[in-house]
Amino acid sequence: MGEINFYISKQRNYIAALMQQPLSGFTNQKNDPATWEDSAWRYTLSSGKYMDFYFVDNTVKNTNFKSNYSSVHLLPDDLRHLMMIYAIEICAGNTSIKNKKDKHAASRRLIAELADNPAHVTFSELEPAYFGLSKRDRGNLPHFFEWLHKCMFIPKTLKLPTRASKIESLVGDDIIEHKKNKIPETKVLLALGTIFYDVIPPEREKWNTHPLAFQRDAYICAMVSLAMGSPNRIDAEQTVLAKQRLQKLTQTVKGKIEVTHYLDWQGSKGFENYHNHILSVMSEPIDRSLEYMELVCEPAKVLARFYENPLLPLKKVLGDFCPSDRNINALNPDMNKPINLIHLGYLLGFYDEGDGFVRVSQATNNAERKKVQRGSNKYIKPIVSLQPDDELMIVSYCPYGKYLLGTSIKPGVKKIFSREKMTIAQFQDIWVKYVISNLAGFPVGYNKSHTGKCKYKYALFSFTGNQMITNNPAYIGGKSHFAIVPLSSLGDVFIRSVNPSQAHCLTDSIFAKHGFSHEFRVKPHQFRHWNNDVADREGIPHAIINLWSGRKTPEQILHYIHRTHAEKSSEISDILFNDTGQEIIVKVMSQLEYEELTKTATAVTSTGFCSQNLQFSPCEYLNDFITQCSLCPSSCHVAHDEKALRLLNKDLQVQLRRLEDAEQRPNFCVSKATQDWFLVHHRNTSMLRELIQLMESKDIKEGAIIRVLAGKNEIRITDTQKKTVTVQKLALPNSDEALAKALEFRSEKSPVDNSLDDILALI
Repeated sequence: MGEINFYISKQRNYIAALMQQPLSGFTNQKNDPATWEDSAWRYTLSSGKYMDFYFVDNTVKNTNFKSNYSSVHLLPDDLRHLMMIYAIEICAGNTSIKNKKDKHAASRRLIAELADNPAHVTFSELEPAYFGLSKRDRGNLPHFFEWLHKCMFIPKTLKLPTRASKIESLVGDDIIEHKKNKIPETKVLLALGTIFYDVIPPEREKWNTHPLAFQRDAYICAMVSLAMGSPNRIDAEQTVLAKQRLQKLTQTVKGKIEVTHYLDWQGSKGFENYHNHILSVMSEPIDRSLEYMELVCEPAKVLARFYENPLLPLKKVLGDFCPSDRNINALNPDMNKPINLIHLGYLLGFYDEGDGFVRVSQATNNAERKKVQRGSNKYIKPIVSLQPDDELMIVSYCPYGKYLLGTSIKPGVKKIFSREKMTIAQFQDIWVKYVISNLAGFPVGYNKSHTGKCKYKYALFSFTGNQMITNNPAYIGGKSHFAIVPLSSLGDVFIRSVNPSQAHCLTDSIFAKHGFSHEFRVKPHQFRHWNNDVADREGIPHAIINLWSGRKTPEQILHYIHRTHAEKSSEISDILFNDTGQEIIVKVMSQLEYEELTKTATAVTSTGFCSQNLQFSPCEYLNDFITQCSLCPSSCHVAHDEKALRLLNKDLQVQLRRLEDAEQRPNFCVSKATQDWFLVHHRNTSMLRELIQLMESKDIKEGAIIRVLAGKNEIRITDTQKKTVTVQKLALPNSDEALAKALEFRSEKSPVDNSLDDILALI
């Protein structure tokens, strides 16, 4: 019997008409004229160029016209023919060959993902298949749907989803999970608090602020503390903050003294600079971070002032930096005169971890010969004794060269200087020009937003190359203590440290470095969501405050390290709604809680409420129960809703009676249609029974939302107050066994006259 479907009929008639026409220009993989049974076609243009179209499913990851595809790889005939006529349609267009191939490939992947004719699918079935495709494929699908609508192959109401519709169509626990994914996990924030406690402890005497110390972890901790202190765009705003300390304003509000903390902040997205409010509970760790950064970032600021004007008097170049007594006494510089780069590096402490000698040429005055076991002798001279005309030796892989620059003299670094021998003045001139050429806009630094800017000599986060060593420095020689890290690279350094996206980036993970799982990660924008959703509205959990404030030992985080992925959760709050003391119907209360939690509208049904946005996506669900919505994935049922339970129990009795009635029919043993109905209805009735049992269960909290997901063979139980979701697999009886028993019982009880079998089988 033919299928009664207007759109399927349209497709079949269209295909039948095209089958009567020759497939001009199309060939198959054997280079024969194309047929309607092929697995791939090639269309050759008059210019000799060609394009290939494939009619295989998604089990074939990489298509190749020379490959032979078996029948198991082919799309079903109706879908294959649909893709064939779409290929014919595409070839008639005026777009490029690549565009045509991409459009056809995207539509084929969607059809294969649907595994059904698009005339049969609903919006709820189309949506997950659509968003399962790549962004590139989704961009190539509008033409396919325009063609389907134009030819009346699918209903006009079936349209491609949008990103907004994806969010709108989420229901129940899906919305909760979607919202939870926007904020960082509590265990990650606790881990960051522990790391902060280790890297920038409350005890100042434990700080390692030496100019040669590695400071990337301290930078990450400072960035995180700022991000948790106020919602902002981390890369666009924090990376260009000016050097400052936390400020506070004391006011009397309603007779109570209130203290407000703030920082001077650069606006982004067109906003002017302003005082940015900082959460009071984060004020101590933030101010500690700022104090630490003030110390460790001063050497880079000194270099920035020197690179901007090497002729400045030393006291202006040094600014707030205080050299060690040992270094200042050894060099004894004139504070009112300029200084050369190497002597400046000596005052900054760049040579504290060595013997204080650099390699010079043999002709240099007072050069000392250093005997070596292999190769020619080297000549060295104390840094404090160097004169502007002394000649340095920049030799590949020489340890003295590494000591001079703070990075290995590899071929790339050696090319910067172009020669091995040069005077102190020449070395300084070459290096300063080279660094400036790699700092776009110097003396002003810009971040990746191209609007955030700050002079390096004033920037809060000014680092030398050796302080921020990364696998991929911003420029060759960028690991040197004389290098300045571009502000534009700071955002990437932060992201790679807290959210490494690839396996080779895991070495940059601040979590792995400090002993936590490599699975720990957080996206920068999640801090802003966390601030908006938790800190401002509900208050920061005490465990996080304590760790960031240094009032607990780091060991208390250890019990989080071995938790499984399934145990991930975000600590939001224990109570969402205050008790009013008023009695209210369970269903109505749960519906109001759901709407408050998900910020979506719902519709009341006879047995609960519907979470589907009916204004955006009209209901397309059908079943043959009395309670029409019972097994719909958008239907939310409320635990211990007495009125709904009475109705569902009555419906269950009716459906059980219908199953018994089907068993008693004379054609039950021979009618395939009746037996198929029995299988489907037995499974649905079993799901209804399990739903009722869960709604009545004393183990489930009153007011919890229960949702049946038949397609996933599971039931989800959502506690809207605690924002938790419990997934329970359906424990359904075997419908095939039930049918077999019914057939056996029916045959034994009243065998059917064989002469009637042929007639009854048609019924």
